[in-house]
Amino acid sequence: MGFLKRILTDSLFRRFLIASAFAGAFVWVAVDSFNVRIEVVVEFFVMSILMVGAMVACAFLIALVLRMIRGRHKALSFEKPPSDNRRGDSPPD
Repeated sequence: MGFLKRILTDSLFRRFLIASAFAGAFVWVAVDSFNVRIEVVVEFFVMSILMVGAMVACAFLIALVLRMIRGRHKALSFEKPPSDNRRGDSPPD
C-alpha cells in the first residue's frame, strides 16, 4: 500500500497520468467527431511509438559515439609530452 501511495503522490507520475488521460480524450473526441476509423487511430498510435523508439535509439547511438570521441580526445589532451633533453631547456647541473 505504501508503494501505491508513493506512486500516486509523485508529481511526475500524476502529470504523466493526467496528460495521458487528456490525450486519450482528445483522440476519442476526434474519432467521434470526424468519424475516423479505429484502424487508422491504432495504426497512427503504433507508428508513433515506433518513431519515438527509433529516435531514442538514434540518440543513444549518437551519445555513445560522442562519449567515445570525448574519451579519446580527453586521453590525448591530458597526456604529458615525452621529456627529451634535446631541446636544451633542462636545468643546469
